Amino acid sequence: MTFGDGGIAIEAVSEADSSSECPSYGSETVTRRGDSFRCHDCALEAHSDVAGAWNLLQSEVGPMARPAGLSAGRDRDASENSPDNDYSRP
Repeated sequence: MTFGDGGIAIEAVSEADSSSECPSYGSETVTRRGDSFRCHDCALEAHSDVAGAWNLLQSEVGPMARPAGLSAGRDRDASENSPDNDYSRP
């Protein structure tokens, strides 16, 4: 079974420049360094691929909630095995 069999249309799009704008704030005042993305206007920090994917999705379906993956580096969202997690804190 394919996506087409289920009535889901697939369209290939280029990811070029997809993370050059903040998906949360819409600002172009962003910094990308490797996989790191940071908006200087709203201080959003994310993986650049997640920010780019969020922008691509919003360009097709409109505004959406903040993906959980953007907060993955924070303790409350980190898995038990994550080096970013410190469950030993009181």
